[in-house]
Amino acid sequence: MKNLLLIALSFLCITAQAQLNTATALKLSPEKQGTAAMSWEEESHNFGSLEIGADASYTFVVKNTGDADLELTNVKPSCSCTVADYTKTAIAPGETGFVTASYKTSKAGIFSKTVTVQTNSEQGTIILRLRGEVAKKEM
Repeated sequence: MKNLLLIALSFLCITAQAQLNTATALKLSPEKQGTAAMSWEEESHNFGSLEIGADASYTFVVKNTGDADLELTNVKPSCSCTVADYTKTAIAPGETGFVTASYKTSKAGIFSKTVTVQTNSEQGTIILRLRGEVAKKEM
């Protein structure tokens, strides 16, 4: 009886060990933890001279030069006279995305505005700049 119990216990241990080995072998290897990186075609744009009411917009293009998806997590213009639209989905490695900044030319004078872009890249945050001069309308 003792031998039968020992044989049964040994069989259970061997079966349990085999299942554990199989489960370990079937586990998927963890995904490679890549890094998102970004390269901007331009980080600053000068509109030159604009007339009042001639609103202007510019599209900044970003390329994901890393090996993980790039996400633009927060895009914030410096004031209410500037509005921004941007790529809201993940940008795959090698692909491009955008930030379009539009400036409302409601008063004359020189302007310098920024759009702060937060990302999941190693660089983290970048500041895009818009400049120009709004001239008075000639009558």
